[in-house]
Amino acid sequence: MELLRVAGVPIPDGLCLTQSVHNRSSDNTAEEDVPINKGQNDGPLQPGTIDLLTEPTKCSLLDGSECDMELALGTVYPNQQTCHTVPVQNGYAVVQPTYVWPNARHIKLPIPVEDEITTLANSLLQRIQWPRRRILIPPRSRDPNSAAPSAGNTASNAATLALRQQNQHQQDLQLRQQLDSQTLP
Repeated sequence: MELLRVAGVPIPDGLCLTQSVHNRSSDNTAEEDVPINKGQNDGPLQPGTIDLLTEPTKCSLLDGSECDMELALGTVYPNQQTCHTVPVQNGYAVVQPTYVWPNARHIKLPIPVEDEITTLANSLLQRIQWPRRRILIPPRSRDPNSAAPSAGNTASNAATLALRQQNQHQQDLQLRQQLDSQTLP
């Protein structure tokens, strides 16, 4: 959510947990909502799931807010030390987004690749650096472009199969009629 806020996307109240924080102004009347996760990424890095990986692995790229909204699906490359000839920064890992959710395409990358790859939409199928704490393994959802049929496709396939069977039955009947007419004296 934090990336969305930074990008200027309005987030409705109540979508994520917030806590009230009082501003100590001269009249003590000002109040604002501040995300609970403020500062949660501070502190030393702990060895995590990515450190234990030995090969590229499917993952989700999250926004890092308290809601941990999934922005994209991708592959994390755990042992890669450079990305586009640039050393990978501490606390980051190399990922390759394979699907970016439509509502997240405009999100700016934390570490852009020169002037060419600056948003998640630009990063599709490109290797980028992404904060390790915002990488979820295994991925939260399945790539919508995967080969597995959805419920709608299954119904469509069943209708197509029924139509083919009906056409085959009609062709068999016509063939029998032709054969019967040829064999009659």
